[in-house]
Amino acid sequence: MRNETTRHIFIIYITTSNREEAKRIARLLLKKRLVACVNIFSKVVLRS
Repeated sequence: MRNETTRHIFIIYITTSNREEAKRIARLLLKKRLVACVNIFSKVVLRS
């Protein structure tokens, strides 16, 4: 049996009240190394 490292990729979307709140959350997650990267989107429109 080979010894392989299993890697999982998760994509998580959250909403925030404003851009500054999104930046604070992003900085905290990055600082604690809970995420590898963060993207902040503004004015997302959902259509169904």
